[in-house]
Amino acid sequence: MRIVGLTCLVFVTALLANVAGAQERLTQLTLAEAIRMALERNATLQAKQLELQSTHANEITAALRPNPTATYLAEQFGAPGSPQYTISLGQTIETGGKRGRRIESARAATRVTSYELEDVRRQVIFQIKKAFSDALIAQASEALATANLATLDELERIQRFRAERGDISKLELTRIQLQRFAFERDAADAAQAIQAAKSCCAASSGPKCSPRPSALWASSPFATFPSSEKISTDWP
Repeated sequence: MRIVGLTCLVFVTALLANVAGAQERLTQLTLAEAIRMALERNATLQAKQLELQSTHANEITAALRPNPTATYLAEQFGAPGSPQYTISLGQTIETGGKRGRRIESARAATRVTSYELEDVRRQVIFQIKKAFSDALIAQASEALATANLATLDELERIQRFRAERGDISKLELTRIQLQRFAFERDAADAAQAIQAAKSCCAASSGPKCSPRPSALWASSPFATFPSSEKISTDWP
């Protein structure tokens, strides 16, 4: 009975953990949050940060002085005379400012790497902002194409009724029906643009960006867009 109770307790604990994990999944994402995630998880940025840490370690290594040396030598064993033992101690003394130049070179390498890190961070932020901007533009295009399709459907219904009554020719109705393909193509192109922008955003956020939100909220960097836009899509 105790084993059964313990098993149920473990099952309930695991279930609660799964529910908590599901609740932690992102369902809304702002531009600021996307930038934060990218700065924390982007693989290229993480690699450059580790490289900067390595150059800092090189500064410590460059400042180290040569270690002293000690040798012990025993010889002339078995000779008529007594064996000879030699002990020597040595210390390398660097002259000509070698140590100072070595330290300065390591510090210069650290400065260069820090500048490269800032450039990588700037590029990551730019990619995220561009992806969000592209997604917002594509979303607006998709909404416009969808509205055009709805208007065209209503117009086609009215014109079909008029064609059946003989008020207009069937050729006019056919033109309206053909125009629908252009709006459908615009809607499909906008949907593909949203997917491409979303894929770019996910790639910039790094391999740990595993949540698949059902809605992506993007704060627009343009004044012409509202402060918050909803992009109905999932991570690829």
